[in-house]
Amino acid sequence: MKRTISSALVSILAAAQAVAQSSPGYTDTPMLPDGKWRVHDATRPHPPIVEPGPASGPAPAPKDAILLFDGSGLTEWRSNDNEAKWAVADGCMTVNGTGDIRTTREFGDCQLHIEWASPAKVEGESQGRGNSGVFFFERYEVQILDSFENVTYADGQAGSLYGQNPPLVNACRKPGEWQTYDIVFRAPRFGPEGGLQQPARVTLFHNGVLAHLDRPMWGATAHRSLPAYKAHAPKGPIKLQDHGNPVRFRNVWIRELELSGTPAVPSATPVAVEAKKTMDQTIAELMAKPEVADDSITVQHVLISFQGAPRMTNVTRSKDEAKELTERVWAKALTASDFKGLMAAYSNDTGPGEYPMTKATRSQMVKAFGDVGFRLKVGEMGVAPWDASASPFGWHIIKRIK
Repeated sequence: MKRTISSALVSILAAAQAVAQSSPGYTDTPMLPDGKWRVHDATRPHPPIVEPGPASGPAPAPKDAILLFDGSGLTEWRSNDNEAKWAVADGCMTVNGTGDIRTTREFGDCQLHIEWASPAKVEGESQGRGNSGVFFFERYEVQILDSFENVTYADGQAGSLYGQNPPLVNACRKPGEWQTYDIVFRAPRFGPEGGLQQPARVTLFHNGVLAHLDRPMWGATAHRSLPAYKAHAPKGPIKLQDHGNPVRFRNVWIRELELSGTPAVPSATPVAVEAKKTMDQTIAELMAKPEVADDSITVQHVLISFQGAPRMTNVTRSKDEAKELTERVWAKALTASDFKGLMAAYSNDTGPGEYPMTKATRSQMVKAFGDVGFRLKVGEMGVAPWDASASPFGWHIIKRIK
């Protein structure tokens, strides 16, 4: 009997390992701002495979392009504050473990052409196979990966806006074959006080096949955490990543652009920026109001917590990321009719999320609950910001339902 149980256990463990290998990714990461998938979600569908045309020689650069690498040397690149040390031979430069390299010049809106090849000898799997990346402003990444018959999480495969959105298709060629990225990058716009006005946007052709069309980015690239924006200069370097795999590059050129006007495709991010202003105003205006006369109320809430908050052992986001997520969920709450859906998708509360209280019992609750709840009329919403004493668990989006 013991041997039978042991054999069954081995079979179960082997099956579980096989499932994990076939569905790389995570199930404990934060929800992305659109509320559909987690960062690096193991269950997110992979895009369809499209076989591109055959590889050809280097694409000629337009006359107005700046040659960032023509095969002759790394004069346009540096490694931190030193000379770039990637290997240069046979008209290409190869990652060699000496670290990331970045352009000596800075760029804003641009059209970038870059040709790359993962190692012909297949080693590793998932993110360990032919991994590199193109980082605009050293922070907004278009992923490079050997995604030919190599499964990884959808928002981490070749052509993905890493950690945010997978490409429309998987257009990867075989390992060792030359591949092309043609990227139109529109830099984010920030206001005079540092607030985001328009997000970065990306159009990508991978081996001539459309992978992204004017896709907005939700912020700077991050691993296993939410992207977020932080104001920066209108131009910055472009970085190529040393991820430990000997990826090759050739024929890198760029055209500087000045893209103006309103983006053609609406983005959720500007809504969140407007919501930030509305949320901050709401907090100030609500706390300036007197409390209602009602003796008892019932509220629902979405708790958005952060790593290090009391009792929140499974939360990995930082305090800044929690605040950013609160702003985005608040934007959704202003237009969504299904508040319970927001609770299910975002709340870190392990309880029912719905709480009755009276003025006599409010002291038994988180102080911010009463401070906000007793200032709301039925159907109204408010936000209790994190406070070490009044709201120690994080940010609360509160709706009065009774």
